[in-house]
Amino acid sequence: MFCTKCGKEIPEGGVCSCSAEQPAQQTPVQQAEPVQQVQPVQTGQSSKLPDGQAIAESAKKAANAIKSSPIFSEIFGTLKGVVISPVKQVSSNAARNDILWIFLSVIEALLIAFSSTTLVRRSVFSVFASMGLGIKYGDYSKGLKEVGASAVKMYFMNLLAAVICIVVAIAVIKLLMVICKKNASFFAVANMITTAFLPFTMLVTVGAILSMIYAPIGLILTVIAFFTLAVLGYVGIQKLDKFTSSPFWQYIICTAVILIIAASSQGVILNSIVSGIVESAFGSLMGGFGSFF
Repeated sequence: MFCTKCGKEIPEGGVCSCSAEQPAQQTPVQQAEPVQQVQPVQTGQSSKLPDGQAIAESAKKAANAIKSSPIFSEIFGTLKGVVISPVKQVSSNAARNDILWIFLSVIEALLIAFSSTTLVRRSVFSVFASMGLGIKYGDYSKGLKEVGASAVKMYFMNLLAAVICIVVAIAVIKLLMVICKKNASFFAVANMITTAFLPFTMLVTVGAILSMIYAPIGLILTVIAFFTLAVLGYVGIQKLDKFTSSPFWQYIICTAVILIIAASSQGVILNSIVSGIVESAFGSLMGGFGSFF
């Protein structure tokens, strides 16, 4: 037989030398090129933002954490109690010796400052409106700002006055307990007083809001609020330590001292504001008369 490649004669069943000498060709293995990962373009913001559901879940968890906190529960329970039964709640808190009064006093000072600012501004505006000057509230508010009696300044001045009133009330009632030789801790007195202040705060806040519609409503509710505060305070001091005789006249004297100090601190604010407004209005009127003549 002959080789099909070179034509050389080879024995039967043999292999030609040309095939044996030729090295076996290796088929090259193609290596796969590494796949390059495309990096996202940084635009200064996160490539993945939380969706609305994630935000809602986070807010819900935060709200549940606040609700489950002991302080929030105590504050909410006290607020609910003074709405349902103020006398019972004041009597109950007169036995407390914790720092709940600090949180209550902060809430009360903030709300009383808002109420006082709103009532003063609306009451003075109603006086000008009754004079037939035809002034608009926007112009009136702008005029207050020009004389240094802006809403922000008045708010912080009233906030200071509210803090002074609460602190003085606690100090005076504590002094009353010392004079009467009654065993009542400072924290118990503070918790009782701040609890008694809550209905007062609620009434003056509602009055301030309603005064935007009709100013006298705010003044009427403020008078009722002071009466409520006086009654609840008297009930509260009897619960601090049992009196063998009624401390009515001692309490009346203490209440008068508190009111005088509160009126004095508030009077300084009102005098500075009203005097500035009157001077500004008087100057405008005199200027109008001068141009007329």
